[in-house]
Amino acid sequence: MNEQEILQEIETARDLEATSLYLSELQMRVVPEEIGKLKDLVWLYLSENNLISLPEAIANLQRLTWLHLESNQLPKIPEPVMQLKHLTVLNLAENQITSLPSDISRLSNLARLDINQNLLTNLPSEIGFLKFLTWLDLSENKLEKLPIEIANLTNLNELDLRKNNLTTLPEEICDLTALRHWSANEG
Repeated sequence: MNEQEILQEIETARDLEATSLYLSELQMRVVPEEIGKLKDLVWLYLSENNLISLPEAIANLQRLTWLHLESNQLPKIPEPVMQLKHLTVLNLAENQITSLPSDISRLSNLARLDINQNLLTNLPSEIGFLKFLTWLDLSENKLEKLPIEIANLTNLNELDLRKNNLTTLPEEICDLTALRHWSANEG
C-alpha cells in the first residue's frame, strides 16, 4: 500500500467513524498526521512496519485503549503515546527500546504491557504506579535487576522475565500474591 492509499484508508475510517484501524505490514516509515483526525478510534494496529517515531497527532486519539506497535524500529516509547491516558493494552514487542521513561506512570490504566525483545537494561521505579497491570512481558531484554517497586503491581497475574541478565530478583516479588504465571531464567 502506498502513501496515497494509506491516506485514503485513514479518510475512509474517519468517514465511517471507525473504532479500529489496521495499518500493519505496510512497510511504513512514517504515520501520516491525518491519523489524529480519527477521534473515535479505540484500537490501532501499526505493527510490522519500519516506524522509528509517531506523529504528535497520535495524542489526539484520546479514546484509544489498544495500541499495537510491535515489530517496528522504535528506539523509545514515542512521547505522544504517553498522553493516551485511556490505554489498557500497549504492545511494544520487537523494537529497539533501551529504556522506559519515568513518566510511564501516566499510563495508569494499562492492564497489559508487552515490551519483550527490546534492549531494556533497567526499569524505572515508576513502573510500580501501574496499579491495574495484570500482564507484563519483559522477556528477551537485557535487564540486570528489577526495582523493588515492582511489588506494587498487586494485580499482576502474569510476569515473563525469561532471557534477561537477571541474577537475583527482589525479595518483594513475593508480595505479588495475584501472580499465577511467571517465568524467569538466565540467558
